[in-house]
Amino acid sequence: MVKVVHNLTFQVPASRLFAALFDYEHSYRWQTIEVLKEWRDPEDGPIKVGTRVYQKRIFNGKPIESLNIITAFEQDRRVVAQNPATRVEYQVAPLGENETRLDFSINLKIKGIAALFGPLIGRGLQKDVVERFQNLKRYLEYGESCRRSW
Repeated sequence: MVKVVHNLTFQVPASRLFAALFDYEHSYRWQTIEVLKEWRDPEDGPIKVGTRVYQKRIFNGKPIESLNIITAFEQDRRVVAQNPATRVEYQVAPLGENETRLDFSINLKIKGIAALFGPLIGRGLQKDVVERFQNLKRYLEYGESCRRSW
């Protein structure tokens, strides 16, 4: 198993951070270049437990798609999304009117021969997570977008 944990403080209200994290239509503004597209099933309506979330990304030079199901949802506070191999958790905690802490974790279950590369996968994932949330911080605090569209 590979586990990555990252914490970061943003100088924005908790509701703004939470909205940006789950605005899949516009997450290109802060996602790393490895993420090619994110979307949720529009038939699911507003994000809630049971919402299906998709991501297409580059991994080891190859495009892969993943599907996660929202298994826990507390508006402006917490979201957990899972599939059989992955568990992702976002916790948003207001520290003040315009200051918010994000606690993020991802657990990957790696099977077979790929498990031999767990430490390497973990380092790459850690780097991606740090870059992703630094991008989000620059976007929310300074309006700096990484891209103009998907």
